[in-house]
Amino acid sequence: MQRVTVSMMSAFSSSLYLAAPLVLLACGADASGEAGVVSEAHALAGGGHCAAGLLENPETQQCAPIADRRAEAQRAAARRPERLPPNLKALRGTAGGAPPAARSHVSVPDHVPGGLGAGVSYKSGALPVTESSTLYTHMIVYPEGLGFDVPADLFTTATNRTEKTVEVVGWYREASVHHIGVFDWSCSATDPCAGGQTVPSWIWTRPFSDNTCQLTQMADGAGVDHETLYYANATVSTASGWENRVLFWNYCTSEWDLEYVHAFTGPQQDCSVTGCGWWGPIVENFSPLEDQPFPQLGFIDTSLVHDGVTSLLPPSETDFNGPPSTWNLCFIDPNTSWSTSQIPCGASTAPWTATLTVTSNWNTGYCADVAVHNGGTTAISTWSVSLAMNQSTLTSSHSANFQAASAGQYQITPLSWNANLAPGATTSFGFCANKTGTNYTPAATTP
Repeated sequence: MQRVTVSMMSAFSSSLYLAAPLVLLACGADASGEAGVVSEAHALAGGGHCAAGLLENPETQQCAPIADRRAEAQRAAARRPERLPPNLKALRGTAGGAPPAARSHVSVPDHVPGGLGAGVSYKSGALPVTESSTLYTHMIVYPEGLGFDVPADLFTTATNRTEKTVEVVGWYREASVHHIGVFDWSCSATDPCAGGQTVPSWIWTRPFSDNTCQLTQMADGAGVDHETLYYANATVSTASGWENRVLFWNYCTSEWDLEYVHAFTGPQQDCSVTGCGWWGPIVENFSPLEDQPFPQLGFIDTSLVHDGVTSLLPPSETDFNGPPSTWNLCFIDPNTSWSTSQIPCGASTAPWTATLTVTSNWNTGYCADVAVHNGGTTAISTWSVSLAMNQSTLTSSHSANFQAASAGQYQITPLSWNANLAPGATTSFGFCANKTGTNYTPAATTP
């Protein structure tokens, strides 16, 4: 198979927003840069079996290398203005310490704005953490947005069951904000986060599309394909205290991209006893969404490795809350995978369509064109198409960017001259491929 390569400098584009300049000291270092190393064996392995500099990928059940990408984040931040959501602690009106039973959004049958639209909560007495915890999950994401003007902040997020956790947050707002972000609960006067943050704070946000190597197509329990972002959200004990760490799986390099680390000191509560860090993967909305046409949001194949024990979040350890009566529960595998939506499950949100036509066909290969048509009532400034090659391998392409997302999967984006489409307008791109089996016909889909 021909591999489409993308340099990490270009894949990690300049659209990452930081709350403040990212400090690239080694973990545990003081302001002078003394002491500490990032790649302590116990820390990077999350207390597991992987050697120093490696982290397990539950998808492959193998230890994978870790690439420190924080320098790219710093360079990108220097080129872009700051853009951050409101502080999560202020929005929620709580430090997150109250267990689900004490919160209004769990005790009523329907949605309460500012609460939990749908998702997983950890049961009292379950999933104890005293040494380390890493949440692995595939977040369903929409790099081109949800297809409508989101009236207030909408998040997809989770904790890793620790008190001073770090959250990896999908953030949607209006039509222009469709970002991934990091919010750290461990920032304090004693152990400030990047840029001197002394209270729980946003660290950065960036558009999902900034690094397409971290995106892939994945089928849910109902067989519907979604664009997903695979990440690991870790809190681990170290010789000097604790570290929060965020890593994203890179499908181009088959390694973990380490994009955030924060070292801090002091004790942590066991949240299985006190009720802190109670929310697993959730959809959190701060405006009623009953009449808003949002597509499927959720998570696929979530696992929590706590003190070396792997949990797939079964009903014996977690509860599933919601969704409200006006939303659809599209699928659920209790409670490791689920999604919810307001529009019919599996429906596309993109105003454009993609129609694939095989233009030539011979014994060992074929060529095809894909017509992209704007069927909406307003102009679009960009578009994307997902291409599944099935039993064929790409040999050449034209009139679009082809980005390898995973084996046999490509994310197609326009060139500068065919990105803008007026209502009713059509553009096209094409490619040729070699056949590797009888099921060689490719499939083109829109978000």
